[in-house]
Amino acid sequence: MMSTSEASPADVITMTDLHFLLATDSHLQDELAEVCHLLDAYASDGLAESVYSTSSDNETTKKTIDSILEDFHTTLDEEAVAPAKAPKAPRRKRKKIIDEEPLPAVGARNKFQYRQKQEILRLRKEVAELQETLETSKASTALTQNVDWEAAARRHFAESRRAMAEHHQLRAAVAHQTTLIDSMKAYIHKKPRIDVTSSEETWAQYKLAAQHSLRVAAIHAIADRQYARQRPAFDKAGLLANDNEVHIARALRPHAESCVLLEFINQLRHPAPFHVIGDAIWSVMNGENGQEVAADATQTIDLIDDDTVYQRYTQAMSPSTTIHANTIAKQYREDHRRVIVWRNVLEDERVPHMSRGAREQQWGWAIAEDEGPRQCKLTIYLQVPLDRSHCDDVALAQASLQQMQFSTPTDNAQDAASRPVHPTAAVMSALMGKGRLFELALRKAIRKAIESHYYAMSQPRVGGV
Repeated sequence: MMSTSEASPADVITMTDLHFLLATDSHLQDELAEVCHLLDAYASDGLAESVYSTSSDNETTKKTIDSILEDFHTTLDEEAVAPAKAPKAPRRKRKKIIDEEPLPAVGARNKFQYRQKQEILRLRKEVAELQETLETSKASTALTQNVDWEAAARRHFAESRRAMAEHHQLRAAVAHQTTLIDSMKAYIHKKPRIDVTSSEETWAQYKLAAQHSLRVAAIHAIADRQYARQRPAFDKAGLLANDNEVHIARALRPHAESCVLLEFINQLRHPAPFHVIGDAIWSVMNGENGQEVAADATQTIDLIDDDTVYQRYTQAMSPSTTIHANTIAKQYREDHRRVIVWRNVLEDERVPHMSRGAREQQWGWAIAEDEGPRQCKLTIYLQVPLDRSHCDDVALAQASLQQMQFSTPTDNAQDAASRPVHPTAAVMSALMGKGRLFELALRKAIRKAIESHYYAMSQPRVGGV
């Protein structure tokens, strides 16, 4: 029998199909066993010859044996012819039984039956041996196949575990990259805030340093940014391409969670060139025609250059409350218009106690646009957000605006400064009084500039005819 390690695929197929060459009919096996039993009976009693010739029962038995033997030989001949198409196995040479053991002393018929019996027994033994060999080979082949399949299954299991580990690593990497991408998208799409929290550019937080060079640079940076915001702010307020006369003083809350915002809009035409009106407004900013201040307030104006100033305003409301209103103002000279911007600063290192008091916060624009040699359009847009601790009631703020008579030319400085202060909004009322005085100072300076302009035009020119 071939070993497991030496079995080739062709041998495995042959061993698998070998059982088709062996008889598996159980009825035939039973008949062969019965024939052997009868032959044993004849060989053991010694009377087979007489019985075989005299008894009618034995005659029947003789015919049965001859029929079985004839069927057995016929079956053997058919099985020998059936696998003729398959590869022929080497035939084993039959050994003569007569040479191996002597025949018993019986008649000619009994000798023939004895030989047939021995041949049947030999064939049955050979079939049993072949069946045993076949079963052993099948078991070895199945074991080899099982070992191969087990190794393949182990390899497949290891590869699947490695693939799952790589899959988890890839998913973790994708999740990390997704988190990074989401963070970058949120950072890129984040809307800029008005109050930037960068520690490197303190001017972006509307803070002024004590050092002169840094201080001047911050003043110009704050003013330039306010100048750049003019067009978007006017567009949002509906002032671009609007030639109508506008007078608005209102209190509103832009968003549900925002503070109260005061807005002042004045747009009208003046019978003077735009540079005359621009110079008049700037004369109020630089102190030439400065506004009046309350009795308990002081104001100082620092000239940075011809077109830039820094105002420091202080008003003592009580021993524990002081109002600080430090403002940067700058004018921009253009070919056909004059733009003046201003903005409050929130901290000044030269005023160390400024953050402890009540700080004014406002920004605005005043634009004089050219409409010919005798006329210009003046637009003033001012926004003042109120601190919640000063006033968080829109109705109260609106009532205070109406009481101050903003955007009305009938009031005067004394009345604006002496109006009663609301007991629950003293700081707001004080800041409104300051704003009203600023408005009246602008009107006074503009009126004076127009009169001076026409007076100068009415005078004869020097050297004229």
